[in-house]
Amino acid sequence: MFKKHVLFIMAGIIFPFMALLAVNATVDPLQIYHPQYFAKERFWNNQRYQNAAKLKHFIHKADAVLIGNSIADCSSPRNISKQMNWNQTLKLTVDGGQISEQSFMLTEALKHPNIKHVFWGLRTQIFNKERADVWHRSQVIPFYLYDRSPFNDLPYLASLTTLKNSWATITAPKQEKHGWKTTSLNWLNYWMTPSKGSRCARFPFDKHSAKLRRLAQKSHTFLSTTTFPKGRKIRLRKLPSIEKHIVHTVERHPDVDFTIFIAPESYLRLQSRGHAFPDYLRAQKTLVMALKDLPNVHIYGFEDNSRLCGNLYNFCDQTHYHSGVNQWMLDKIAQGKGQLTPGNIDRYLQRVFANTIAYTPHWDASRVIPMLKKKERRAFYREVRKREAHAPKS
Repeated sequence: MFKKHVLFIMAGIIFPFMALLAVNATVDPLQIYHPQYFAKERFWNNQRYQNAAKLKHFIHKADAVLIGNSIADCSSPRNISKQMNWNQTLKLTVDGGQISEQSFMLTEALKHPNIKHVFWGLRTQIFNKERADVWHRSQVIPFYLYDRSPFNDLPYLASLTTLKNSWATITAPKQEKHGWKTTSLNWLNYWMTPSKGSRCARFPFDKHSAKLRRLAQKSHTFLSTTTFPKGRKIRLRKLPSIEKHIVHTVERHPDVDFTIFIAPESYLRLQSRGHAFPDYLRAQKTLVMALKDLPNVHIYGFEDNSRLCGNLYNFCDQTHYHSGVNQWMLDKIAQGKGQLTPGNIDRYLQRVFANTIAYTPHWDASRVIPMLKKKERRAFYREVRKREAHAPKS
C-alpha cells in the first residue's frame, strides 16, 4: 500500500512536470529552439533573452549586426543595410548594456561566418572604466540560452512564466502586453514614439535639463579655468575594457569590417560632467589610438557639430537623443564624414572642448535634426507650437 502511495505521488509530480516541459518546448515563446508556429512576428522586448533566439534562427540571412545599448535602439537596420551597401543587418542591442554585455553579444554573432560587418554604437562612459568587466547591476544575461545544449535550459523550460507566455502566444498571438511586441525585427526595441517626440520639445524646459543646468553651473569655475592641451599632448588613459572587449575582438576577426560611432551627448550634459569631462574626452583618444594599427575598423565622432550637440531639441532627456540623430550620423558615415584618426583626434577633441566651454543653453525648432518617422515629427512640432502659443508675449 505504501509503495502505491509513493508511486501515485511521484506520478503526480513527474507527469505535470514533463507536461510543462513539453508545452514550453513545443510553443517556445522566445523561439529558442524553432521559429514560432503560432505567431509569425511576436518577440519579447527583453533583449538579453530575445537575442538568444535571434542568434540561433534569424542571423543566417544577415551579413551585418548592429551592436549597442538604448542609444542604438532607434536605428533602422534596414536603413543601415541600404546606406552601407550591406545585404541585411540584424539588431543585437542591449538596453543598459555595459561593454561586457555588448562584447558578449558581438562575440556570439561573430561565431557565424556569414557576418562580415559590424555597426557599433558606443557611449564613452561604458568603456571609460578602470575595470575591464562591468555588467548591468540588476539585469542578468541568461547565458544558458546562448549555448547549443538544451540540457541546461531548465530555468526556461520549467518556468511558469514561460508557460504563461506560451499560453498567451497560442490564445492571443497579436496581443501586446508585458513587453511582447508584434512587430518586425527591424522595429523591435525601437522606443521612439510620438509621445517621445513631444518630450523632446519639452526637454529644454523640464526637470532633467534643469538638473543639468545646476550641475553645469557648479562646474562653471572648473571648466572656465581649465585649458585643454594643444597639439599632441592629450594624454591617454589606461582603460582595460578597451583592450579586452574592443581591440581583441577586432584583432580576432581581420575579415570583418567594424564601423564604430561614438554616441554624442549635448553640450549641456558635457558641461555637467565637470571634473570628469577631460577624462571623457581622453577616453575617446585612447580608443582611437588603441585601434590605429587595425585596418578593418573605422571610428566616427560628431560631438564637434554644434547643430547636433548644441540644440537641446535633439535630445529627449539627459542621456538619449531622438531617432533622427542615428539616421543623421548614418548619412554622414555613408558619405565618409566624421571619421576619427590619429591625425585628427586632437583637433577634434579641442573643438568639442571649446564648443562645450562656450555653450549656453540653446534650442531651435527650425534647426532641429528631423526625427526618423513622420508621426514623431508631427508630435514634436505640435508640442513646439503649443508651447509657443502659451509663451508670454514680450
